[in-house]
Amino acid sequence: MKVRKRGWPPVLIQVGGTECLQSDAERMAESLRRGGGYCDLQVWPGQVHVFHWWAPLLPEANSAIRHIGDFVRTVREQTAAA
Repeated sequence: MKVRKRGWPPVLIQVGGTECLQSDAERMAESLRRGGGYCDLQVWPGQVHVFHWWAPLLPEANSAIRHIGDFVRTVREQTAAA
């Protein structure tokens, strides 16, 4: 991932593999990439919309939230270094 000084900021999209908005998430990720932005699209198989809500009961939700933290830390570090 590379933080850009112009244009779209890095974007993380997490979507459940069984939710109705998956195709919207895929189109948004593709549109951001075509526009020159960085987009990390994560499709979580078997998960429903807003599966993060079930943390700490759902292992996948816990893992997804850790991914969010890693993404934010990486963007922050790259921004500070730029």
